[in-house]
Amino acid sequence: MKRWVVVALVAGVAAFGCKKKEEPPPPSTVTVVTPPPVVAPTIEKGAAIFQQKCVVCHKVGGVGGTIGTDLTTVGTRHDAVYLQTLLKDPKQYYPQGVKMPAFADMSQEDMDALIAYLLTLKEEKK
Repeated sequence: MKRWVVVALVAGVAAFGCKKKEEPPPPSTVTVVTPPPVVAPTIEKGAAIFQQKCVVCHKVGGVGGTIGTDLTTVGTRHDAVYLQTLLKDPKQYYPQGVKMPAFADMSQEDMDALIAYLLTLKEEKK
């Protein structure tokens, strides 16, 4: 069995030769999606938007309203796609209706900042 593996390996090298590591295709044929890094100013802006639009109904860390869900650990429970969908159209997840308004007219920059802030709200590991 070992001889067969060695023979196959030698035959493969002989057939294909020793090649350098293949170069990646030119950039025009590769599509890479990299989200922008979340920086502190974005999170701070998101926190300010939360204070303007959300804190009346939602509580974080014991501060805020009680009409909506406590969002203290929302970043542990949900991802960015869920949060964006919920913010733009709550009926996507709650077709029976909720008191939360849709924020479909919020700019994408503000939406991204708010979501970045919400994703920082995670349950502390012990």
